[in-house]
Parts: sequence; C-alpha cells; structure tokens
Amino acid sequence: MIRSRFPWFGLVLTFSSFLSQAQSTRPTSEQRTTPQAPSVASIAWRTLKEGISDHRVSRRQATLVALSTVGPIVKAVRLVFLAVEDKDPAVREAAVAALGEMKSSLAIPTLKQSLEDDSGAVRFAAAKALWQLGDHSGRGLIEQVLSKQGSSSDGMLKQGLTDANKKLHSPGDMARIGLTEASGVFLGPFSYGVVMAEELAKDKGAPARAISASLLASDHDPKSVRALEDAVQDENAGVRAAAAKAIGSHTCKQLLPDLQFLLDDKDEVKYMAAASIVRIESRLSSNKPEAECGQLHQDLAEQTTAGVR
Repeated sequence: MIRSRFPWFGLVLTFSSFLSQAQSTRPTSEQRTTPQAPSVASIAWRTLKEGISDHRVSRRQATLVALSTVGPIVKAVRLVFLAVEDKDPAVREAAVAALGEMKSSLAIPTLKQSLEDDSGAVRFAAAKALWQLGDHSGRGLIEQVLSKQGSSSDGMLKQGLTDANKKLHSPGDMARIGLTEASGVFLGPFSYGVVMAEELAKDKGAPARAISASLLASDHDPKSVRALEDAVQDENAGVRAAAAKAIGSHTCKQLLPDLQFLLDDKDEVKYMAAASIVRIESRLSSNKPEAECGQLHQDLAEQTTAGVR
C-alpha cells in the first residue's frame, strides 16, 4: 500500500471545498434583510387596539370617539364591535354611537341587538345610530322618549344628560366664549364632550381655537393646513385634539409626521391622532393627493434647503 507523501494535502482540499460551498450559499449584502421599523400606520393601529382594550373606561371611550371619525373601514368597525359587549354601559354607549357615525351597514345587525341592552342609554344610542344608517328599527323607543313614556331603565340616560347639562352650563363655563360649541367639535357621548369642555375651559381662548381648527378641516388652502400644523403644538390638549381631527381630513402624506408627533400626547389627543393617520393612509392608496399637498411638499423642500445652508 502506497502512502501519500503529503497526507495533509487531502485535508486542505476538503476544507477548501467546504469553505467554497459555504461562501456560495452565504447571502450577499443585497440578499440580507434588515428589520424594518414599523410604519406610521401600523403604529396608529396598534395605538387604537391598545386603547380599545385598556382597563380604564376613559381610554376605551376616547378610543371609540376617535374611531368614530374613521368612516366605514372594516378593520376599524371590527374594533368597535369589541366594545359593544363591554361590561361598562358608558363604553357600550360610546361604541354604538361610534358605529352610527362611521356609517357602516355592517353595523346594523349589531345595533339591532343593542336595542335590547340592559342600559336605557345604550338602547337610545343604538336607535339613534340605526336611524343615521337609514334603519328605523328603533322608532318605538324614540317615540317613547319623545312622549316621556320611556321605561324606568332609561333613567341612566336622563341622569347622564342632566349631569352633562350641569357641567356644560355652570356659571364658570358659560363665562367662557364658545365653550359649548367647542366641545361639540368632538364626536361621541356626553361624557367625552364634558372631558373636552373641561380641558378647553382651562384657557379662555382655547374654545375659539378649537372651533377654528374644526372649520379649517374642509379648507384646502395651504395656509389653512399650515395653521393646523402649528395647532398640533398648542398648549391646550383640547385644541391639539381638534387640530389632529381636522388634519385627518387632508389626504397629504406630508402631514403624517405632525400626527405621529401626537402619539405620545394625552389620551384624547393621541387616539384622535392615530385615527387621523388611519384616515389619511386609507385614502392615499385610492385618491390623488389634494391640491394643498403640492404646496406643502414645496414648503418642506424649501425648509430643508434653508436648513442645509
């Protein structure tokens, strides 16, 4: 048997072959994938999902009020469905009210079931929501309330209206310009309107600023949109929430950073900002950018150029 004069040579060849094969299967820099940061839309959805399941009633209500502005987006409607069975009647009331505002026909069967809710306030909210959707299943209940023949279980609704009326019409509040109108900027049950009214009452000029923000929601002048961008930094949370809601009416991706900035704000503000992000993102894929978006893009480019100089 003839032995090789170089016993190590075979080992070198084997190792070289293995190394070559490993390098050929190793992904190139182009093939490697790095974890991507979550998109603004995914952060917004996560914020809303966390809000709808939060242990605090006030947060669940605030989330529902924000979702009511989104419209008939199926994913949003399903989130609201989760709250229709909530253990707290105030949350259920907010949920059925939101479904009415969202104008989704998918909600009609659920709202009809809510006509049998143990809470009179929820039943009335369900009848109202159905009426908004063109379904008059709750006509009997509405007629009873009108004729003051509602059952004793409707006391919760009457008490809620009384409490809200007292808070919104106290001498201190009435002394502040536009307070009732400003609280009406926000959708949802009276409980949320009162929360916002109390926030706006901290600054006598805040109600007028909140109303102004809501009016600019439908104005497509670039100057109006820039004013809303400035308003998201207002010192009053009620004004910031109104600005966030108004910005959601403008289909401009340039506005998303302004809303993302608010996701770390107070509950009522961050949930409204998240809902507005969802509103803008849902329209970006199907609609052309609005007229004011081009000017916003140009302004942003000029600001960037100025910053470099």
